[in-house]
Amino acid sequence: MRELFGDDNSPPYRDEPIPRRGDYGVRVPSRIRSMRSFAQMNLTQTALFCRQGKFMENYEDDFKFDGYFYAYYPTYDKMNTSELRGYFSWRTKLRRGNIEKTCTSFALVYIYELLNRIGVSSPLDGFEKLKSFYLSYRLMDYQIQCDLRVWLFDYAAYYNIAPELLDDLLTDFDKAIDVLVSPALFSEDEVFDAINVVSSHDISHSRFYKAYPKETKTVLVNVYIALCGYYAKHRGESFQSRAFGFAVHEYYHMFSNAVFKRRTHENCVYSLNNARQYVCMDDKWSVTNYTASSKSSYLGDIVRAVDYTLRKKLGFKYQLKEKKTYKYILAIIESEIDKMTEEKKKTARREVAIDLSKLSSIREAAETTRDKLIVDEEELMDEPTEEIAPQPEETQGSDDENSPLDKNEREFLSRLLAGEQYADFLSQNNIMLSIVVDSINEKLYDTFSDTVILFDGDEPKIIEDYTDDVKGLLT
Repeated sequence: MRELFGDDNSPPYRDEPIPRRGDYGVRVPSRIRSMRSFAQMNLTQTALFCRQGKFMENYEDDFKFDGYFYAYYPTYDKMNTSELRGYFSWRTKLRRGNIEKTCTSFALVYIYELLNRIGVSSPLDGFEKLKSFYLSYRLMDYQIQCDLRVWLFDYAAYYNIAPELLDDLLTDFDKAIDVLVSPALFSEDEVFDAINVVSSHDISHSRFYKAYPKETKTVLVNVYIALCGYYAKHRGESFQSRAFGFAVHEYYHMFSNAVFKRRTHENCVYSLNNARQYVCMDDKWSVTNYTASSKSSYLGDIVRAVDYTLRKKLGFKYQLKEKKTYKYILAIIESEIDKMTEEKKKTARREVAIDLSKLSSIREAAETTRDKLIVDEEELMDEPTEEIAPQPEETQGSDDENSPLDKNEREFLSRLLAGEQYADFLSQNNIMLSIVVDSINEKLYDTFSDTVILFDGDEPKIIEDYTDDVKGLLT
């Protein structure tokens, strides 16, 4: 028994560190050995990460790491020696301007460092490094871009970073919602562009708009503003909530899914823009944000109604088919068109008004000009007369004779107009969809002075204004 268990003079048993997977044969720098000792402290995983991160804030390494590290919430404590040295070597290159693609978990550890202000001199410095890494590394690893984009906005709110530094991170849709929430703060051009971004009907492609851009823009923007007033007065809600979504105020978890050490935060309000606001009250965060995430068909119907009514009231040659619209919306549209036309008439009257007091000076100037233009008749008679040969009249053949489209392009257009399947036809004739669309648009540009088929890489669509004309080309 004594041999099995030892006698009183046997050396006491002690806890010995178990070598980590991958540690064999790898030199452990003293700094890393010291960092690991922090794990003996009674700390949470997040607190341990921040303690170790600050300790290793300026550490550099040049270890060649050919492995791969993965962890759901990656931290230093989950890495073996090779992985730790591999991470710090990658970070060393990154800080020197040499950014290389690495495993996603390494990239996340670096992001967690910046979120916790490890390796940064100030909140602004941390934001700039986060943003720079986002703009560069998202092209190498799409997995980090969604979370990091959200964390950048959280970081700005948490550390009160100037909102304008986030402008280039907002999508066109985000910016459009910001404008439409408070249209009175923006120019007519900005509101018009925002409507077309959010609306399912983009009036900038309209034939009427191309002929009368100023009139279309003025009426559409004024209709939008008038509807905002109408809803506030008669409906007890905002027109924006009906047009593209409600403003939702809800509790918010800052830096969700990130390793982030939360500290007591003072009460504050951070307005990113008119559409998004962060609030911290009693160390609890909430966000007010609009639920809009896709183009609005309701707003699109209104925009189309503006297009239709403008053409009808102003006697435009090309009309749209009528669609049902609420009477109060039509009344507002017609009212804004009447205001626009009346203002044009007033402007025209002001332009043709004549100042009678200036008539005498105008007459004297005309007489002076006349005297300068008098030429001796004999001089004119000496000048040779150049005969102008009669020019032949231009003749225009039939549409079939002059059609710029070839047989395949005409067949494709016919199927597109009829809503018929065209994929097999293109495949049988070895024709690429994008090429035939570009060819038709190019050939018909001289006729329409515009793109006839819209194609964003998904499904081609003939612009509604040109449907009848295209049909005419094919008959």
